[in-house]
Amino acid sequence: MSTKIQIGTKVTAPNRIVRKKTYTSGLHATKCQAEWVRPSWASKEIKGFYIGKRTYQNGDITRYEDGHHFSANEWLNVALIVPDEFKNPIPVMYDEMTIDAED
Repeated sequence: MSTKIQIGTKVTAPNRIVRKKTYTSGLHATKCQAEWVRPSWASKEIKGFYIGKRTYQNGDITRYEDGHHFSANEWLNVALIVPDEFKNPIPVMYDEMTIDAED
């Protein structure tokens, strides 16, 4: 979507995105691949109000004895949509979102 959207605009998105972690173990550290994906269990069209834009990151997490290190390798533009005022924001891909026609 190349146009600028006003906050509160009615929009529709084909699917939500969720954080997925894939674990692999190394000799001295535990490694994890963290990425934002479209889950098969949530393949439902989402209608709601646009409330903002965020930048999410995909990357690698390495866990050491004294802490964690996150190394980003991809950045995604994500829009936040709320179906109504009582629900939590749902992250969707910004480019897949469409503006609903006003009735």
